[in-house]
Amino acid sequence: MNKSQLDSALDRFDLARAHGVAIAAVKDGAVVYSRAAGMASVEFAVPNSMDTRFRIASLTKQFLAYALLQLAEEGVLDLDADLRSEVPALARYQVKISLRHLLENTSGLRDIFDLLVLRGQDIEAPISDPEIDALLERQQGLNFTPGSLFVYSNSGFRFASRLAEKATSQPLETILRTRIFEPLGMTATELCRHESAVLPGLATGYQADGDTIRKAGYGLSFNGDAGLVSSANDLVTWERAMPGLRVLGSPLEAKLSEAARYHNGRSGSYGLGTFSTTWRGLRVSGHGGLLPGFTSKLLRFPEKGVSIIVLANSSDTDVVKLASLTAAAVMDDAPPEQELPGDLGGRTGLYIDRDRDELLELAFNEGRAVVRMHAMEFPLETQDEACVRIKYSAIDRQLALKDDGLSLLEGGEEHGLSRLSPYAGGHADLDRFVGQFYSPDLEATYRFFRDGDTLKLSIEGPAGRAAYNLERLEQTLFAGCSGQGYWLPYQIAIRFVGEGGFDAIRLTTGRTKSLRLSRSSS
Repeated sequence: MNKSQLDSALDRFDLARAHGVAIAAVKDGAVVYSRAAGMASVEFAVPNSMDTRFRIASLTKQFLAYALLQLAEEGVLDLDADLRSEVPALARYQVKISLRHLLENTSGLRDIFDLLVLRGQDIEAPISDPEIDALLERQQGLNFTPGSLFVYSNSGFRFASRLAEKATSQPLETILRTRIFEPLGMTATELCRHESAVLPGLATGYQADGDTIRKAGYGLSFNGDAGLVSSANDLVTWERAMPGLRVLGSPLEAKLSEAARYHNGRSGSYGLGTFSTTWRGLRVSGHGGLLPGFTSKLLRFPEKGVSIIVLANSSDTDVVKLASLTAAAVMDDAPPEQELPGDLGGRTGLYIDRDRDELLELAFNEGRAVVRMHAMEFPLETQDEACVRIKYSAIDRQLALKDDGLSLLEGGEEHGLSRLSPYAGGHADLDRFVGQFYSPDLEATYRFFRDGDTLKLSIEGPAGRAAYNLERLEQTLFAGCSGQGYWLPYQIAIRFVGEGGFDAIRLTTGRTKSLRLSRSSS
């Protein structure tokens, strides 16, 4: 085992005496690497340890899925039943939505985080559960027909949590504790819905603030979507137990990572609260987690009997890189990374899927080929002569390299991409886009105004405002990225539609597709 590169990366956390990490690797049930580095509390100089508790964010989803699978095995819940009669917020939709759709991220429901950002609300602004429920109930449309595509949605897991509570007449805290944590001896793991809760041994979460760091926070509560706290040692216990856990007649790992099957007959790469993809040719399942102040990554390599756990108390720690370094150290017989062509055949640049207004940029960063989607950056690796794979994406995505450009392969479908050249049409017509547009789904007004040769956007919602400088990409297409102060990069594509004065706009983000706002009077 060659861990020098990994140890060197962790040494930097200790030297900085700032936020840090806890990392563990399990192979065939034995811990083969464990180390904590950096501070659980910078203010009080408390170091991280393997028993430090972290908010594990979306790693929570696999535990919720396991509890729901147990309830399905007991006949209490049906994964494939129509939920519209059980969940009032879903009754308005004209198509079936099932519990399986919620857990597979194939429901088409808009993501609650996205909705808050799209109505101008800061993640740290307080919002109550009834207000969140009301926002979800206001949605008049879906991103797509349930079961046809994958788009990540925390909203589905919020509804799934409520279903578990309704079916058992127990709070989710009790369901998870009695069904999973107590039987396995996971004493540091529990549901902690609110950021303000005080828990013994819980690390403070931090995020970058210019050249320094600050405490991070958030104003909404979580449940089975992202609400758990745990420690590296407790997750070691979970991974040691995993090979012996079975549900619905199958090993739990296989059941969780069983890929969703779409309406077109193709399979995806996300299962029940768990993704399944490849790393250097090896099958890997697991999940990542991200909240203000915390990041996490859990990877399983079933063929090798290896699990990797990385927990960090900072929004800015690259847990994906640390997990990859750990995997490479533990599995030194793993196939090498596949190098990409040095220039990608001259294909670097900005592209658009015109059918969906999805933007994608192919570029190099520090000599490494990357793709940028939805304001996030992913490295690339060679799959074969005609295809490169987007690494670390929540679902399996490839770029097909064609003589005349690129196409994106995801969810069993191919989406043609057209290269976008810098817009050269001038700015004399910008006044046509000035005005305001309203969305009843968001309860928000989008005001567009001109500042010289730039179109700017102000979002005015019931609990906040946000501002964007927009870049013109095509005659009627603009894009804007979140400014400093957001805990997470965020990009909105805005298409003005209608003749002449444009009577509407369509918003597209990573988790919201073609949300329409109509022009309103001033």
